[in-house]
Amino acid sequence: MSPIVRSPEGSARADAEVMSWPLVVLTLFATLGGFLFGYDTGVVSGVALFWADDPSLGLSDGQIQQVVSVTVGAAAVGTAVSGMPLQW
Repeated sequence: MSPIVRSPEGSARADAEVMSWPLVVLTLFATLGGFLFGYDTGVVSGVALFWADDPSLGLSDGQIQQVVSVTVGAAAVGTAVSGMPLQW
């Protein structure tokens, strides 16, 4: 039995009617985005260990930190830019 939600007008609606299709889709995209952001952070931090040990790349610690920071910064910019079209 699903709980009943009272609207301001006094009519009763089931929970399934309160959750709209756009809300479900946006929730799924936000969940997927959070998962991918965490996965990307884990991959980059794991690869940074190999970059430090690879003499053929010749990257200093500061350069490795910049590469990792750019990936996080690009994710933040991508989130900000993609948020604007979603408001339409």
